[in-house]
Amino acid sequence: YSFTIPNPKHLVKITSDIIRERPDIRSLRAEMLAAQSDLSKAENDLWPRFSISAFFGIQDTSHGLKTADNPIWSLSSSIITPLLNFGRLHGAVDISDAKARAASLNYENGVLIALQETQTALSDYINGINAASEQEKALSYRKDTVKLATERFE
Repeated sequence: YSFTIPNPKHLVKITSDIIRERPDIRSLRAEMLAAQSDLSKAENDLWPRFSISAFFGIQDTSHGLKTADNPIWSLSSSIITPLLNFGRLHGAVDISDAKARAASLNYENGVLIALQETQTALSDYINGINAASEQEKALSYRKDTVKLATERFE
């Protein structure tokens, strides 16, 4: 058998996109983004809410005819803000902030684990290529030994 060992410099090309598309990394990233979204919502709850609504219509008469000179309309607005929350909203922001930090650290840890796994796999691959190369050299030496032994025998 004759085979060639691929050169790892040409064969191994790992980009950050490959690691980013791993399912575990995508899941951790989604959890981090969700936690950041919850933090934004908790921070937005600190501010009052404004609401504006409007209605316009025409009233029917008893004969089913519309009376254009008697339109019905209304416009309303409201401001909603909690008066006595006793720090509940600030506590919710603190909790959401802690969850967002934890999710960010989990994502960072997951990326570091993925990089370590990739490094280990590449190292094992290169070691396997080196071992195959050494075996190929040993086979060549053994062929030479058999050739020399055959020549001496003859």
